[in-house]
Amino acid sequence: MKLEQLKREQFLKGLIPSVAVEVVQMDFYGADSCEVVFRKPGGGVDSQILYRSDESRLSLVKSVGQGRAFDADGRLFLQHPQNWIDSMSS
Repeated sequence: MKLEQLKREQFLKGLIPSVAVEVVQMDFYGADSCEVVFRKPGGGVDSQILYRSDESRLSLVKSVGQGRAFDADGRLFLQHPQNWIDSMSS
């Protein structure tokens, strides 16, 4: 992943071994380095200065299991809302 592709709120692997972290902020120092401030899974914040040689170890994480997607067909909920409410209370 290229340094220019880093964005706030992305989840990356490669900054800490075997852990996905959330990018909080980036500050570029010239064309070949940047400081990345990131949030660890436990909530702590850390930073690293990255160089072009670090690009090969960075990868974007598409899903980290946080949150829920609201991409279901809403008509299904409207057809049987009481069934859904009943299932949530048991």
